[in-house]
Amino acid sequence: MNNMDGHQIVKEAIYLEERELLKLILEKTVATEKNVKELAARLGGLEKRFDSLEGRIDGLEKRFDGLEGRIDGLEKRFDGLEERIDGLEKRFQRVENDVNKLKEEQGMIKQAVMETNKNVKQLLENQKSTYEILSEHDVAIRAIRRRIQKLEA
Repeated sequence: MNNMDGHQIVKEAIYLEERELLKLILEKTVATEKNVKELAARLGGLEKRFDSLEGRIDGLEKRFDGLEGRIDGLEKRFDGLEERIDGLEKRFQRVENDVNKLKEEQGMIKQAVMETNKNVKQLLENQKSTYEILSEHDVAIRAIRRRIQKLEA
């Protein structure tokens, strides 16, 4: 009986050990299952966040496309303004050339006016001299006429 009892004790010990081991495996399995569920829930949350981020990125891409369109429009307008500025620069250059020509012509006109004024002054001086000479001659002629009248009388 001793042998059987020992054998029985060993069997019971193994049974208890197996039971404890199964209990431990069950606990670990339950904990692992709980962790898997938590991870699945977190993964679901991450998927939602990822979907949200994809939506936001799509929205940003659309806005970016819109901005690109606006930039293209602004570039075209800028090109148009550059062309207009080039045209204005050409017109300004022509006006500047015309102004320079007018300045040259104005200088020549001033010179001609100054020469004309000088000539007019000279003519006026000559006219004064001529008038003085004529006045003297007129006086001399009158004096001669009086003498002739005296002689005739």
